Amino acid sequence: MLEKLVEGQPIQSGDLSITPISRAFQIQVPGFEGGLVWNRPEGVRVDVFGQESRFLPVRDPTRLIVWSILGAGVLGGLAFLLFSRRSG
Repeated sequence: MLEKLVEGQPIQSGDLSITPISRAFQIQVPGFEGGLVWNRPEGVRVDVFGQESRFLPVRDPTRLIVWSILGAGVLGGLAFLLFSRRSG
């Protein structure tokens, strides 16, 4: 598994340059073509002409939602097993 930061194309707006940055997870099986790539937002780098750049993190609510759905599914499955054993 390979994890790396990937920078997108900078966007110019007046004196500002905004560069999106994402974290990419790559899984490739040796000997096979293709693989799995999962990108998630990390933040943006803002460069102002003549000043230092700033990094602004981006919150990813999708990841929280996906983990919540997975957790609810696991808890629902465990509750089903628990109640089905008691009633049977």
